[in-house]
Order: sequence, then structure tokens, then C-alpha cells
Amino acid sequence: MREEIRPINPAAEAGTPERCFVLGISDMATDPEASIARVRVQTGVTTRWHLLDGITERYVLLSGSGSAEIGSLPATAVGPGDFVLIPSGCHRRITNTGCEDLVFLAICTPQFQAGAYRDVDPAPEAPGAAGHNTPVTSATEVIPRVQQDQRSDNGQEQTGRMNQGAVGGLAE
Repeated sequence: MREEIRPINPAAEAGTPERCFVLGISDMATDPEASIARVRVQTGVTTRWHLLDGITERYVLLSGSGSAEIGSLPATAVGPGDFVLIPSGCHRRITNTGCEDLVFLAICTPQFQAGAYRDVDPAPEAPGAAGHNTPVTSATEVIPRVQQDQRSDNGQEQTGRMNQGAVGGLAE
């Protein structure tokens, strides 16, 4: 591993079937131990119940207010500065209960892999449901946009590439 500074590219944010928007920040082959994504949930939206097999996920709330439902814990109000720890295989969802977007970092260890994601929501997914922007049916749809954004000023590709199939904590 070597040092690296990467600017964030808000245009790379993508809507997901999970009913939130994800911006992969650190899903690089050069850092396979972890991945970081910025997740945004619109007002009044509840993400789908899901879990990650073999991956521990952490939420660090940045802005907005919500209610986190994690495993057997009761629904708990969350806001800026709060931390949520979600062990591998534990079901979760989060609701934006405020009047502005709920924004948090999703940090996965080891690095998020799309094959680890399981939708366990009993409700069928509604096409075009709130929370969709650019529908993403596969994590790989986001990868080309992010890789394109990682080019330096002279058009040469930088060494930090997103891991194929990863979108920083949420996908498929």
C-alpha cells in the first residue's frame, strides 16, 4: 500500500435499489482491508432490509436525522456524530425521519463485495420507488463512472481503482 489523496467526485453518486444514493470513496484494490462510501437517504425514505455476509459495516452519521434498525435492537434515533456497528450477517435498515437528507459514511471491513449483499426485505421492490435516481441493477454499472473520474489531468489513469463489483457498502 502507498499513500494517496483522492478528491471526492459528487457526480459519481448513484441511486440503488436499496432506496438510497451511494458515492464510493475508497473501494480500491490498493486498500482491500476496508471500503468507505458516503450514503444519502432522502427525507421520508426507509432503506430496504438487507445484510452483508462476511463483512462488518459501520455507519458514522454526518448530517440529518433518522432511525436505525439493527438486528434485534429496537429502532433507535440517530443523528450527526452517532456511530452504528453492524456485525456480519446482521440485518439492517435506516429511515430518514428529518426534513433534510440523512448522510452517513458506511465503512466496511473487509472491503465491500457485491456478492456479500443480501436483500432480506419481505416487501417486493417497487420499480421507480423513492430513493432511486439513476437505477443501478448491478454494482458494476457504477464502476466505469468512478474509474473515469479517477483519471488525472493528463488523462492517465491513477493507480487507485475501485474493486470490480464494489460500491462502498451498498449495491445490487
